Amino acid sequence: MATTTNRRSTSRAKAPDAIVVRYELHELPTAQHKAGLGGLLLQIDSMNERRQHGARIPEPPHILERGRTYAEIRFTPDSVQALFDDLYAAEWVEIKSREKWSNKPPKRTEEVEVATPDGGTRREKWYIYDVVRPSGPFLARYTSDGKEVWHKLWQDMLLAIPRGKPTTRGPFNARADGRSTPEGAAVWNALVAEADARRKGRYRTVGLSGAIMLGAQAVNAENVKFEDLARHALLLHFWQLTARIFVPEKINSDGKREFVGYVIAIPEISDLEEFCFAYTRFLSMLDPATHRGRPKAAVVSLPEQGALEFMRHLARLVDQKILKTPPRRYVNSIEFHHMVKLGNNIKSFASGHVPTNDRMIRSYEEIVTSAKNPLFLAGRLRAMLVSRPWFATIADELMRRPCEFFVHVSDRTPAAMIDFAYDIARFFDKREKELESEERPMDGPIAVKDTPQLVDLVIYRLVGKYVRDKALARLGISPDDPDWRTKIHDPKTGRESRDYQEARRHVASQLFLALRSRQAEDFVEHFTATIGSVAQFLPEDQYTMLSAALMRIYTDEAGEDRPRTRDDIKTLTLLALSAHSRSLSARTEMMESVEATIAEEEV
Repeated sequence: MATTTNRRSTSRAKAPDAIVVRYELHELPTAQHKAGLGGLLLQIDSMNERRQHGARIPEPPHILERGRTYAEIRFTPDSVQALFDDLYAAEWVEIKSREKWSNKPPKRTEEVEVATPDGGTRREKWYIYDVVRPSGPFLARYTSDGKEVWHKLWQDMLLAIPRGKPTTRGPFNARADGRSTPEGAAVWNALVAEADARRKGRYRTVGLSGAIMLGAQAVNAENVKFEDLARHALLLHFWQLTARIFVPEKINSDGKREFVGYVIAIPEISDLEEFCFAYTRFLSMLDPATHRGRPKAAVVSLPEQGALEFMRHLARLVDQKILKTPPRRYVNSIEFHHMVKLGNNIKSFASGHVPTNDRMIRSYEEIVTSAKNPLFLAGRLRAMLVSRPWFATIADELMRRPCEFFVHVSDRTPAAMIDFAYDIARFFDKREKELESEERPMDGPIAVKDTPQLVDLVIYRLVGKYVRDKALARLGISPDDPDWRTKIHDPKTGRESRDYQEARRHVASQLFLALRSRQAEDFVEHFTATIGSVAQFLPEDQYTMLSAALMRIYTDEAGEDRPRTRDDIKTLTLLALSAHSRSLSARTEMMESVEATIAEEEV
């Protein structure tokens, strides 16, 4: 009798020589994946271009077919390894530190002579360390010739955020040591395992970490793993090439400017061909100007501004006739992440996305070119993004920060805040020119228009008249004196005298503090009693509009044109007091101090 036995094969199926992956944009789950696909195509193109120019680098994966919404790529073990070796190219560089690092001995120490404020010298001890620095061959092509500050920003972000922990820098360390990165073999093996599982009708996933996907964890607090398909996880290594890096600049509690982490703006690509063409043109136009050691164009006042700035620069390609296609045709939105490294932890302070919109880009352009102070700029941008009046989101800052941040008070106004009053004044003056009639006399009433913005200008004018008359009274000058303008100006310089400037700042600061501390009916009573204590001219229709605003507690309407409320009048009054407190001489002195400080920081 014949018998049969089942024998389990101990040999595995032979691994394929090549794997073809077809990527479709609509199948990719996140903006980071879509940006990664764009980055992958740009990386392969860059390697092929450098090979054509004689660079001794292995052949990258082959792009079999590409279109606006798809790409078909042929991967082999060698091409994947070449791809990742080039992506993670790095070198060791020496850096100096005044302080000794914990858990890492210095390479050596040096003592140097440094100048002291009294004109002498003293010896300082410096610790020398070797640190890895990503090379980024693709981006390096566009950040040479004086634009290296952009490349450094990208390098610093990589080592602070996705590779912020030393244990995650293995790929860069390997390349700096002249070895192949282990990422190449790991990615190829994952692709092979996934292809094998698909042939058997199964799914196979790989784990994700924050090193390749922002916000990801191997396992979260609910014990849920972050996993993805291997072919999709491959793309997450490449979003770093198409993301733009920005540096948020904040005003701290001492009134000084400081950089807080990084804003990473990632495009949600909808057209690969148009985006890749636009992006490389965008990179070639980077501005080399710097601000406190960072690219000036990369400094933002709000995380969302990183997304808006990315859109703005893409839109400029159309304005300059370089492209005919506006950004909304090839980018659906820009995702932003505000990430900060605190110790060995990477914290996400904010994240979201801003849809690509032509009207929003135009509004942003108008705001960013007219607002210089970080607080005012951030307030204007928040108001635009949430469809509120221009002043609405500044109210919290006015209430919680010291008065001298907004009202010029002798030497107590921080240098970083000196331009706040000027930004406000310029905004009011621009609004007045837009709304008033051309036929109106210079000192006549504002033209009557049925618009809430008119209330803003009414407040500005009333406050200005109050500050001027009270300041004149402090100097013993009658507002009715026909020569009052001559008396408040310095005959040598032709500018307002210091005494008059000081009197105006005193009046503005006193009323600012008095009104800020009052609420509801108490505010209305004090506002009418003080502003009305000097002779004011107000046409009946404007008086009616202002009275209605003071009596209106809330409104359900939204947008710039919604009716003004009592709280709005309070915010507008505080802003008008800031604007009317501005001092040219104080601004000149303080800006000289700011420029000197920035020069020291640059060194």
